[in-house]
Amino acid sequence: MTDPFADLENEVALDRVGTRGALLDRALRGYVPLRKEFVQLHDKADDGTRGSVLGQLLADRQERALDALLLLHALWPAIDGDAEPLPMSQWALMLTTDHGGECTPNAASKAFTELEKRGLVRRESVGRGTRITPCREDGSGDDWENPGTNPSDRYFTVPHLYWIDPIVDGSTPADALRLPGKAMLLIALKETQDPGKPGRFSVAAARGEEWYGISERSVERGYGELRKAKLLAERTQRVRNPKASNGIQTICWRAPTQGFSTDDRAKLQAEAVSKARAKITARAKSGPVKPTPEPDAKPKPKPKPTRKGKPNLQRIRPVRRSRRTAPDPGTAAAANHREEEVNG
Repeated sequence: MTDPFADLENEVALDRVGTRGALLDRALRGYVPLRKEFVQLHDKADDGTRGSVLGQLLADRQERALDALLLLHALWPAIDGDAEPLPMSQWALMLTTDHGGECTPNAASKAFTELEKRGLVRRESVGRGTRITPCREDGSGDDWENPGTNPSDRYFTVPHLYWIDPIVDGSTPADALRLPGKAMLLIALKETQDPGKPGRFSVAAARGEEWYGISERSVERGYGELRKAKLLAERTQRVRNPKASNGIQTICWRAPTQGFSTDDRAKLQAEAVSKARAKITARAKSGPVKPTPEPDAKPKPKPKPTRKGKPNLQRIRPVRRSRRTAPDPGTAAAANHREEEVNG
């Protein structure tokens, strides 16, 4: 007798990177869009600076909260609409990093609570779990919408490889980088998003506070982390400047590398558009789905066919004519009655 269970094998639970990858695969795209106002305000604030949410998280040393927010936006296409919220234990597993130690469910919950206080997420109790919903990236608490749905939204993209590819000494960038390195990587991605530009940027450390709300020391530390991880290419340029002491100014240009470049991210977006169009075309070719009748529904009886060209005399009902009382002769009504009989 053939064993019907012979091909069954037990599986082991996925680790943190495997869990991220399995859920990100359900997102059906290789990147996550974030509004640029998360990194930098479009207009200067009252104090003349343009620092935004990212700078505030860095100043308050909220690395785990930043990790939780980025991961939530990345996973949202995969978990939005699920009947049951993702368990906090799974969030904790995915938020564990090399240098931050193991993240417990309680620590993960505290990270989302911090984000809720800043108007970046909403928490809702669902059964025994908690559903986490993203809000707009500017910390206003407004409902989140996909940045691609509004042409006026300015956004940049973070490739999924940030969470799943071990390109930094065997670790993923999300696991290997510390808070300053993560912040400067996001700034680099924001500044090099436009495919129409050369894909490089120049941000002096002294400009960090004014432009992004990040201290000069944090900018330098972030650059150092990216340089060590080989995620940033650098080149200096000497240009004329009459105001400089020797008439020459040195500019340091930087560009993200290893899958984070402008061209790499443009390819990911093009692939996502191609997949979406192919999906729409496949649905159009398949046509509308025919409804399946209920099991207890009785089929409607078909009408009996009739012979072509010959009417079904049984279905033709005779016309009943009403009897009319003839009017008195010699009157106008009698004349009209006779005229109707002639014409009829």
